[in-house]
Amino acid sequence: MPTPAADAGWKVVHGLPNVDGSVDGGKDHGMSFFGTGPLSLPLTLGFLCMLLTTVFFYAKSLTAPKEAKKFYYVSLSVTGIATVAYLCMRANIGVSYVECAGHDCLDGHSVGHDGKTYVAKQSHGGMAYPLFWMRYVDWFFTTPFFLLDLCLLANACPWETFFVMLLNAICITCGAIGALKPSVNVPMFILGMLTFAGFIQRLLVLPGGAHYQMVMKLTMGIWCAYPIMFVVCEMTHLVTTPVEVWMYCVLDVAAKCGCGFLLVSGHEKESKSAGVGQYGAV
Repeated sequence: MPTPAADAGWKVVHGLPNVDGSVDGGKDHGMSFFGTGPLSLPLTLGFLCMLLTTVFFYAKSLTAPKEAKKFYYVSLSVTGIATVAYLCMRANIGVSYVECAGHDCLDGHSVGHDGKTYVAKQSHGGMAYPLFWMRYVDWFFTTPFFLLDLCLLANACPWETFFVMLLNAICITCGAIGALKPSVNVPMFILGMLTFAGFIQRLLVLPGGAHYQMVMKLTMGIWCAYPIMFVVCEMTHLVTTPVEVWMYCVLDVAAKCGCGFLLVSGHEKESKSAGVGQYGAV
């Protein structure tokens, strides 16, 4: 399928990725970390947050007790993969234009209050929108790893852990398919939500302690914002691309860096009351 750049009517738009240039819409490739473009700024900040958190987890793992090291290793794998993903998106890698269902983003036949045909804010001429598909590559690996960390903390058996990670992988796959093929985004969203509810239900019944319950409920509460974001951004295109990138960046940093830090920081306290050897059965 030809890209919008191949269309004679393609125009460089500031704040919409240019498939032949920069993520901010410029004609030239390049990646200066001092740029303050509408997309490069949040992506750069996301990259730096993930990188610094990864370095912190690695440094802590060097002095952590033997049985606690696995928590730091899994946590740094989450932020480490996200570091690469944000760096790729900052470099305009993993960003493609997706043709809207029926060549129409949302409902191009609707007429707004100004008498003009409605055009989705994050679309290019109302026919295609930029999809940061690198997010889904990131999530396909990082979310199961974070769930692995939670299951280790809850002392879950290997097969319970596998089941939770499997449902999550199906959930992310459904989201990716729905985003890449807008004509099937509704059934994919429904299937994704079923698996989303399924692995959360399993997490709620795992026999974890107070620290596990706190981190798990906080993390799942943050994760509940992602389906809402999918509806707002990938399905209905109600916000501009810069707003979308900022919102996903804030959620990712909170879910990966913030919740990851809370998870590992409570190990020492819990180990004193339950014994370090009680952590994780996997």
